[in-house]
Amino acid sequence: MPDAKPARRPPLMQDRGRSFWILALLTVLGCAEHPPAAPRSFRFPATEEAFAARQVRFLEIAFRELRYPRPGYGPSASRYATGALAAAALASRGQATTGEAARWAEATLAACDDRWDKVECETVLLSLQRLVLDYPQILPPELLSRLRTPLPHPRPKRSSIRGSSRRPRTNGL
Repeated sequence: MPDAKPARRPPLMQDRGRSFWILALLTVLGCAEHPPAAPRSFRFPATEEAFAARQVRFLEIAFRELRYPRPGYGPSASRYATGALAAAALASRGQATTGEAARWAEATLAACDDRWDKVECETVLLSLQRLVLDYPQILPPELLSRLRTPLPHPRPKRSSIRGSSRRPRTNGL
């Protein structure tokens, strides 16, 4: 009778056990040798000139992204208003973007014409107000007068007001 060999574990089980211990050993060695890296510190000069230069750089990046939008970002009133504000800020610093500021302000007014009650156009008002208050010398006089005129706000219909409240009036009780 041939000698019976002891039952061996299948090779798959041996590989699993061996790979677990190897992985555990590598993890311990890997953590022990490499301490966590210190966070990088970005140092910018703390002068007003450096701060102004960074602001101009960010305005130029925003202006370029608004002029050449990524695919999928179509025209909208808020993009036009943001572009007008960025172009006016750059024009006040001496760059030749005055025409772009006027063109985008006109496009903003055209996009929100008779739609000032919509949410998008209400947020545009803040950019246009800042444009008029901070950079009036950049815009042409006729556009500036159009931006300064009060905008019509449509009154809500009586049926929508009356139907919005379901509770009866109680005279304060």
